[in-house]
Amino acid sequence: MNHFNNDLAYSESCYSNLPMSCIYRHFFPDYLRDTQVTDMKLQKDGVDTIINRDGWDVWIDEKFRRNFWPDILIEMVSNDSTGTKGWACKSNYFADFLLYIFTGSPTNCNNLHAHLIPVATLQKAVKELGDKWAREYPTKHAFNTGYTTHSVPIPTETFYEAVPGCRFLNYKKFMDNETVWRAR
Repeated sequence: MNHFNNDLAYSESCYSNLPMSCIYRHFFPDYLRDTQVTDMKLQKDGVDTIINRDGWDVWIDEKFRRNFWPDILIEMVSNDSTGTKGWACKSNYFADFLLYIFTGSPTNCNNLHAHLIPVATLQKAVKELGDKWAREYPTKHAFNTGYTTHSVPIPTETFYEAVPGCRFLNYKKFMDNETVWRAR
């Protein structure tokens, strides 16, 4: 059984304990700072963090998965009792990018993998391929109190082919290379 508040607490723990500024600096070289959004309405519209860059802001939706999987899990239906669309299908999804992070734990970066996904191309791909994906890949159900969330696991390679502009970070390899680079 899933509980939204437990998942939110896990995400907040990840944000607080993982080196998010380093991750954001990797994806946005002109990164200045990030601010975690506390406005629940804005969060429900897909904005968890605002990245201040040199000259403009970027709105980020952060998705944390507790283990590594060879797919990107796309939420098609958020609440089947109310018919609420999932974040991949919402028209009022205001994020510019989705930061999709696999964590082993909210305090250990050894297995951290991150995907930066442009929302506009993600939603275009879901509009064009969502029905096909739903037929090809088994829907995953997250049972919550009073409703179920329906998501489709898209194999990472298939996802990257359908959603141009995605970027990937293996944090451990990145930090190993940074350490080697700094030592030179």
